[in-house]
Amino acid sequence: MVSPEPNKQQRIMLRATGWTLFILGLAFNIIIMPNAHDITMADNICNAKIELAGYEIELGLVTQMALNNQEKCTHIHFLRLGIDYAWISLALGSIMFFIGVWAGLGVKGKREMLNK
Repeated sequence: MVSPEPNKQQRIMLRATGWTLFILGLAFNIIIMPNAHDITMADNICNAKIELAGYEIELGLVTQMALNNQEKCTHIHFLRLGIDYAWISLALGSIMFFIGVWAGLGVKGKREMLNK
């Protein structure tokens, strides 16, 4: 019969992966978040659209092609995705770390924590 309790390697992997996700998300937030407004504004400029006589013209795409700046806008898009999803990395990393710690406590440790 398979035990629902994770083995030692699984617990270590949960803690290591959780810690790594948390640190990477935290570092990204510390480094990038002071510039979040500028990145958001640059992303909006890269995706600019204008409606003219019933037609929607993608002004941002046209200027990217005219100025040959597609790689800069791609970089801005990835930074914007990082801003939007770095918080999920923080939350997921902390949850995985604490699940790994909780699984390593054993029955006696869990019982002591719940009774306090």
